[in-house]
Amino acid sequence: MLDAAMAVTGLSDFGRSSFTSAYRQLIEQVNREGNLSNFGRYAIGRHLANCLCSRLLLSDSLTHRTSLPAITCPVVIVGLYRSGTTYAHRVIHRHFFTRAPRLWEMRSVGQAMAYREVDESRARQKTAWQCLVHRYLSPDYCNAHPIGANIPEECVHLLENAAFNSTLLFTTEAKSIADQFLSEAHEYEYRLYRHQLRLLQSEAQQAPWLLKWPYHLWKLDTLLRTFPNARIIYLQREPERVLPSLCSLSALARKPFVNAIDYAALGRFWMTHCSLAVRNADAVLQNHEQAICVDYHDLCARPGYVLSQIEERFGLRPRSEPLAAGADAERAGRHRYSAEDFGLTDVAIRSVFSDRMQNES
Repeated sequence: MLDAAMAVTGLSDFGRSSFTSAYRQLIEQVNREGNLSNFGRYAIGRHLANCLCSRLLLSDSLTHRTSLPAITCPVVIVGLYRSGTTYAHRVIHRHFFTRAPRLWEMRSVGQAMAYREVDESRARQKTAWQCLVHRYLSPDYCNAHPIGANIPEECVHLLENAAFNSTLLFTTEAKSIADQFLSEAHEYEYRLYRHQLRLLQSEAQQAPWLLKWPYHLWKLDTLLRTFPNARIIYLQREPERVLPSLCSLSALARKPFVNAIDYAALGRFWMTHCSLAVRNADAVLQNHEQAICVDYHDLCARPGYVLSQIEERFGLRPRSEPLAAGADAERAGRHRYSAEDFGLTDVAIRSVFSDRMQNES
């Protein structure tokens, strides 16, 4: 797969010497543990191949395109999956003068890397078609987590372009790859992430970036080394509400690609992995002044108050008129699940997150 990407692009520099061996190990783990169906092997193989090609193009662009506008003081929303980060991202973007990446932009940034003008209309149409295919393959997933070509979207797609493939935790049964993700700092991948934002940013852009990706929570130290002046909004919600929802979403995401799902193992994995993220975030944010914690229920019940707190803390400028929701934005449907479906109980979840809950009380 690595050799094929080099042949397709005519490039060979993946950016760091350890990348090729680590990526081969990643692919071996997915093949060995992922329990992929024939379709899953095909679809995920195609996706990883595209990510490798994008990474080669990015590494080449990073070397040669140095006179790009700088990224200053981005606003970054973090939090566990299913803690309300998507809702916060869209509400904050509609209220404040900010710049949020759209899915079509992140999917078409490769044209900018290849020094070509982006045909915006065609890029939007292509991404809209990809969203339709996604809905066809995973209707239940899209019901729980709607997507659209032209609405603010999480920047996982930019990290995927850099071949940081955290979505494999959702689409395969290969849970041990999380150990590899945790053992690496991913400094170079975050440099490529920043470079893509610079490619998307115009010289005249005045609005700060409004970014969002739950997995930043596991990589907060790297994120803050990449953007030392980042303003962090940390969404928080009860872990006994978050974990079952996350497990259910993860099961829905992998359903089209795997032969079978071990639901109890899925529950154990996300409970452990999320507890590590929370502990890491608490430790890192103790030393970062530009951070604010937002309770999901407060944001839902008192959005005006929470937005005023964010405005006061970060000095964001409200829009003269709040933006309307995007035309292709969909409301999430009813998402049914229970902790017991994944071998979890509220008591077990609270015990794992007990340190955090005691601190909050």
